[in-house]
Amino acid sequence: MVINRLYLSDRTSWSKYLIDTRADVSVIPLTTISKHLPPASLQLFAANGTVISTYGQQLLTLDLGLCRVFKWPFIIAAVSQPIIGVDFLRHCGLLVDIRHGRLVVSLTKLQAQGTVQQGNNSAIKAVNGNTKFHRLLSEFPSLVEAVSTPRKHEGAKKNDRTPILWTEESAAAFEKCKKDLAEATVLYHPTSDVSLAIVVDASDTAVGAALR
Repeated sequence: MVINRLYLSDRTSWSKYLIDTRADVSVIPLTTISKHLPPASLQLFAANGTVISTYGQQLLTLDLGLCRVFKWPFIIAAVSQPIIGVDFLRHCGLLVDIRHGRLVVSLTKLQAQGTVQQGNNSAIKAVNGNTKFHRLLSEFPSLVEAVSTPRKHEGAKKNDRTPILWTEESAAAFEKCKKDLAEATVLYHPTSDVSLAIVVDASDTAVGAALR
């Protein structure tokens, strides 16, 4: 199937990248140096289900004309051209405007003009597109989306002075822990008259203690 495809050049290397919203991952072709690498265990799939061999990753720094550079690990694969996929676009907050042939920063609306050319569908898939599993991922992409921001903790906060609600069982277990530590020190410590202190730390999920 012939479709319109957006191309954009890296202003450092002047390599031309296909901006492909149908590609799950970003890839670069083998070079004179990387062609000697052994195949990796990871396999990718073309739009027709053909297996694409991979050869590791390479961290690239791209200048796409958007007033900043983008660093991203590209998969080295048996492909004919460099491809920027959905993983790169989502992580960097970039939108593809194929109608006007440009790449747009979603937050600032800054734009980089590219070129639109017609070509065949060359989507790179992380899972065989003919399987039910890949169709499920296509419908719910958040299932495999990388966590790039810390999750907010909804429990106790730092310096939280909220009293801990002890149960009888937890209080008894804590006292037993202190007793066992004290008795172990008396029995096995090489200096019987040494000055000791027990240091405890407790949260709403765990209790710890140590002798010093």
